[in-house]
Amino acid sequence: MKSCGMPPKKQQEDVILVLENEAACNTATAAEAAKVLGAVSSPIYAQLDPGNAAERDEKPYPDGYNLLPKIALATAIAKMR
Repeated sequence: MKSCGMPPKKQQEDVILVLENEAACNTATAAEAAKVLGAVSSPIYAQLDPGNAAERDEKPYPDGYNLLPKIALATAIAKMR
């Protein structure tokens, strides 16, 4: 997987990127999300959806959970422009 970076404009803004594992997408499991997080050089976080992981035969907890970095986003604020 090719390493990617966030465009310079986004690095300057207050933006938090969150990747959710989704069974219909390229990152259906925590294992796939962990590969993406490892390949991207800019800050990006994962939100584990255990139902989506289980749909692809991954044991979401503790297996999938243990593959991802542990941070807590207590509050998410969206600004509409």
